Amino acid sequence: MVGIAGKSQGCNTCRRRKVRCDLAKPSCERCSASGRKCEGYEKYAVFINRGPEGLKKRERLEEARLPASVSESGSEDARLTFAPSSTQLNETQLISLFWENYAANAPRHSDSNEPVWLYHSINSPAHSTILRQSLVSVALIRLGRLHDDQALLVSGRQIYGQTLRMMQAALNDSELAYSDNTLVAARCMVLYESFESTSGDMAAWQNHIMGIARIIELRGAHRHRSVVARSVVESIRYNVMIVCLMRRRSSFFGEPQWLAEPWAGTSKGCDQRLFDYGFSLGTLMHKVETMQQQARRDGMLEILEQLRDGYLALSYLNEELLALREQPQQTAGGSSEKLGPDETPFTFTFGFLIALDLVFGSFTTALLQKCNEPLSFVHQELFDQLHRYADPGRRLRLARQLLRHVQFCCQTRAEYNRPRIIFPLNVVRWELRNSSPEEKAQVNALFESVSSKSHFRIADGVRNAGKSVLPPLVS
Repeated sequence: MVGIAGKSQGCNTCRRRKVRCDLAKPSCERCSASGRKCEGYEKYAVFINRGPEGLKKRERLEEARLPASVSESGSEDARLTFAPSSTQLNETQLISLFWENYAANAPRHSDSNEPVWLYHSINSPAHSTILRQSLVSVALIRLGRLHDDQALLVSGRQIYGQTLRMMQAALNDSELAYSDNTLVAARCMVLYESFESTSGDMAAWQNHIMGIARIIELRGAHRHRSVVARSVVESIRYNVMIVCLMRRRSSFFGEPQWLAEPWAGTSKGCDQRLFDYGFSLGTLMHKVETMQQQARRDGMLEILEQLRDGYLALSYLNEELLALREQPQQTAGGSSEKLGPDETPFTFTFGFLIALDLVFGSFTTALLQKCNEPLSFVHQELFDQLHRYADPGRRLRLARQLLRHVQFCCQTRAEYNRPRIIFPLNVVRWELRNSSPEEKAQVNALFESVSSKSHFRIADGVRNAGKSVLPPLVS
């Protein structure tokens, strides 16, 4: 954020020396008498990082003009190649401004850990070059889009290209491949793709998602217990879940070790438990596809029972969320605090839950149509339960509820939350594909809001991909 310049009216040279200035202009007489060059009185804007703990204390004289010997020695290229001292300060301010715009308005009462990984990466005491490059490329491209600044966009793309090459080299290095800095840099590259959508569709985004998933898998579950590594895992699981549902594939994230070990010694949030059910659905889709390829039906009953159990789990989680939402939220001092619309706990989690319920419903509907009559007759109670969950009227009510929910979520001040709306929004589009023109127009307006107004170009890729983004139907 833009900080308040120092209150002293003295020239910057006297302020650095901590001596009284006579305020003479254009150059103070005290500097002239001592043979020093007067740096003048101009003050720059100061960018102060604000994170979950609040405002960071700025450095003394940050707002002062840099000495000529330093400021005149750095070219624009030098500022982008991570030269030390003063040029490094420019990058730090750039990243801080990006954070302020993107995530500093994170709700204080939220089950989401989405901006946590970014906060820790920005405030890491030991940035590697690849992490620094990835952060700068994301900051440049984001600020360039927001301010329609072509120079920033060109610089961001150049640095992103360098980062891609550095990432390839890091992954071929046995030590760097397991570094937390490499992991966080890969997460930054996924964020870059959500901003830019470099392939014009979802291909590059999906490749980065599965790429970082592979990095995480090779590192092993035991390497993700630290706050930084776990925050990356928690933020990327949502994206991996979406890709798995798109591709009807299972994920290592759904394996018992990965469902528990990263959270050893700590609690697992509602968001993360909800994603667990998404991974289980992807596994069921994969099993059905394999059965069809092998012309088998012997495991169908087990899959239907797991679908029912998934519905029940979503129902229990919904009840838990409703109970948690009603609990008064406490401030650090222990007193109750009235929350604003953006600070309502689990706002986005409710949206994900409804969306996942609808995806379960689409898959269940298609699967029931494939079941033979004897199976449904023998297990009539199970089939009746699944038909109630997948009832078209129930799904239509949920889809309209989700549409209203997404419209509310689009009002969030926290920019980092906007791309998280895309999956529920696309589920709504699928469910309301045969609805009224008014509802279709509302869905298109929301896509436009996320893509053009919020500058997340991946939303265009999702919209252009159409129903292929959400293929929970059994072929």
